[in-house]
Amino acid sequence: MELGVHFNTVAEAYRQLAAEGWLEQKHGRGAVVIQRNMPAEVESGRLEDFRQRLRGLVAQMRSEGISPRRIASELKIVLGGLEK
Repeated sequence: MELGVHFNTVAEAYRQLAAEGWLEQKHGRGAVVIQRNMPAEVESGRLEDFRQRLRGLVAQMRSEGISPRRIASELKIVLGGLEK
């Protein structure tokens, strides 16, 4: 089946997934998806750090002229991806 994706693009994707710990590549044997467990619940201080970073991104979007309605729409799109 021809997907129209260049070999170098696929190879780079495999390298990146392996570097991020998602794949184990075995020379001559292909790649295997690594079993990963869900991380433990994040501590409240770390969650606050994420919240502050998210607020910073929203502030940056506002400073670029993006409306609150559009920001909310984009956040809903991101959340929709998490629920799948």
